[in-house]
Amino acid sequence: MLFNSLVFAAFLPLVFALYWSLRKWLRLQNSLLVAAGFLFYGWWDPRFLLLLIATSLTDYFVALALGRTSNGRKRNWLLAISLIGNLGTLGTFKYFDFFSQQFADLMARFGIHSNPLLLDVILPVGISFYTFQALSYTIDVYRGRIAPVRDITAFMAFISFFRSCVPGRSNARATCSRNSRRSERSIPNTPRMVCDRCFGASSKKPLSPMVAHQL
Repeated sequence: MLFNSLVFAAFLPLVFALYWSLRKWLRLQNSLLVAAGFLFYGWWDPRFLLLLIATSLTDYFVALALGRTSNGRKRNWLLAISLIGNLGTLGTFKYFDFFSQQFADLMARFGIHSNPLLLDVILPVGISFYTFQALSYTIDVYRGRIAPVRDITAFMAFISFFRSCVPGRSNARATCSRNSRRSERSIPNTPRMVCDRCFGASSKKPLSPMVAHQL
C-alpha cells in the first residue's frame, strides 16, 4: 500500500476516524493501530507479516529479559540475540543476493566461474524501518535509558505503526518513555499524533502521479 495511492487515501481517514472514536479506550486504540499496521504491511503479500511478528516478539521478550537481570554477561547475550536476529533477517532479505553476485564476479576475475547462489526473494515492505525501530528500542532498554514495555499490544502498535515507513529519526526512547510514565498508555497515545504523523507521511509523497495514473 503506497502512501500516494487512492487505497491509502481511503485507508488513512478511516483509521483516524476509528482511532478518534476510541479515544476513551486506550487498549482498543492500540489494538486498532496494530490491525491497521498489519493491514498496511500485509496488503501486498500477507506472508511478510510473519517477519514483522517475529521481529516484534523477539525484541519484546528480549527487552523483558533485559529488565529482569543486571548480569552483564546475560545482558550481552540478550542484546546479541536481538542484533543477530534483526540484522541477520535484514541482511538476508536485502543484501544476500547483492553480496553473492559480487563474490561470484570477484571469483570470475581470477578465472573461477560459478553461478552465484541467489535467493531471488522480494524485499518485504518496510523491513528496514521496523527492524531498526525494534532494534533501537532494545538497545535503549539495554543501556537503561527506558524501561521495557510490558503491554504487548502497545509495543506491537509502536513497531507496526505504518508511519514508521517514512524515513526519519527513530525515537524509541521518547515514545517508550511516554508509555512508561503514563502507565503503559498507547503508543502513540493521542489522535493528534496519529493525524500529524500520518498526514505528514502523505505530504511527503506527491499525489499528482497517483491521480494521473488513475485518470
